Amino acid sequence: MSMYPLGQLLLLYLTIVQGEKSDKWDYCGCYWAEWGPWSSCTETCGGGYARRSRKVWLTVKPGCTQFTDCATAGDGWDYQICNANCFNGGSFVEQGIFYGYCKCVTGYRGICCDTIVTCGYPGDISNGLVKGTDYTYNQVVSYVCNDKYNLTGTSSRQCTLMGTWTGEAPTCIFAKHCETEPCLNGASCIDNLGFYTCICTPGWTGTNCEVDIQPPVVNGCSGNMFEFVSKLSREVTWLAPTFTDPMGTSLIIQSNYDNNSYEFPWGDFTVQYTATKPSNGLVSDCVFNISIRPNPCNDLVAPVNGILICNGWKKDYDHVCMFSCLSGFSLPQEFNSFEWYTCGASGNWLPIYGPHECLENESGLTFGDPVDIGITDCRDVSQIKLASDYFIGKLNASSFSAVCKDNPNDCLPDNVDVSCR
Repeated sequence: MSMYPLGQLLLLYLTIVQGEKSDKWDYCGCYWAEWGPWSSCTETCGGGYARRSRKVWLTVKPGCTQFTDCATAGDGWDYQICNANCFNGGSFVEQGIFYGYCKCVTGYRGICCDTIVTCGYPGDISNGLVKGTDYTYNQVVSYVCNDKYNLTGTSSRQCTLMGTWTGEAPTCIFAKHCETEPCLNGASCIDNLGFYTCICTPGWTGTNCEVDIQPPVVNGCSGNMFEFVSKLSREVTWLAPTFTDPMGTSLIIQSNYDNNSYEFPWGDFTVQYTATKPSNGLVSDCVFNISIRPNPCNDLVAPVNGILICNGWKKDYDHVCMFSCLSGFSLPQEFNSFEWYTCGASGNWLPIYGPHECLENESGLTFGDPVDIGITDCRDVSQIKLASDYFIGKLNASSFSAVCKDNPNDCLPDNVDVSCR
C-alpha cells in the first residue's frame, strides 16, 4: 500500500463544520497535511472572508480511497473574517464565525458606510426658484416664486434618511390679474390665486362685466284711471311715459295708441307702451287700465213689507230693478210692479222715487198693484228662487231685454239680487 495526500473534494462550505475523525481514521492510517495559504479577502471593506484548505494523508487499501474515509468534508476548509473596516464613523457588527456587517451612523449607507444619503435635486418649479445646493440627508431646500406669483403649498422640504424629499413641491400661481384691468364698464377687480373676480356695476354681467343686461328704464308710467261719465263716452288724456337706457344705447318705443289722448266709450281699456333695446333684446313695459263707467246711482231700498228685485251682473253699466210686495200686501196706487227702475248715466234713478211701503190688503181688496208673486218669507230659498225666475222672465220680455241678451252667461236666476223688508 502507498500513502499519498487526497485533495479537498468540495469547493466551499459557508460555515465551518467541526467534524470528527472518521471511525476508519486509524485503520486507514490517516493524518493531516499542513494548511495552505489564505485566499484573498472577498471584500475590500465592510467585512469579507478569506479561506484556506488542507489535505489528508491515508494508506490506500480497500475502504480507504477518499477524503471522507478519514474525516468529514468540512474539516478540509478554514475561514476567517477580513477587511472589517467601516467608514464615516460606522461600526462593524459580527454575525456568526465569518460574517458581519457595517452599522452606519445616521446619514450614511452602503456596505462600507462610504455613501452619504442624498435626495438629489428636487426639481424645478414653474414660475419660481429652488434655493439650496446641498441635497444630502437632513438638509433643507426652500422655494420662492417669481414676482406677481403666490406660493401655494410648503415653502421648504427636507431630505430624509430614505433619500426622498418630504412633502410635495409647491406651485407658483399668478395672483396679479387685476393689473391688466380686465374688468370692464366700471367693475371692481378682485385678485385670487389663479383667477380674478369682477364685481359688476348694475346692468352688467359676464366674466369681465362685458354683457349688457340693463333693460330700458321706465319713467312716469301712469296708474290705472277710473272715470264716471254722464254720457256714452269720455275723452281721456294721460301722461305718456318716457324710456331711457343708462348705457346710452338707442331704444324702439311702441304703443297701442297713437297719441296720449283718446275718446273711450263705456268699458275697460288697456294702454300699453313698450320699449325694446335692440342691443340686448330686453323689453320694458308701461301698462295701465282706463275704465269708463256711467255715474252710479244710490242703492234702492225695498219697501216695508215689500220686495226689491234687481240684476246682479254688470250693474255698473245697466242697473235695472222692479218693486213688488209680499203676499197680502199691495203697492200704493201711484206705483205698480210692471214699472222698471233704471239707473241713468247721470247717476239718478228713473223714475226718481220708488215706493216706501206696501199696504196690507183689507177684506180681499187690493190697492194700486194686483200682482202677487207669492213671496211670504225672504228667508225661504225656494221663494227667493221664485222671485228670481219671475224677474228673469219679465226682464227678457221688457224693453231692457238687452241686459240679458248681451250677457247670456250672466242672466241667470242665481245672479239676481232679491231683498225684502
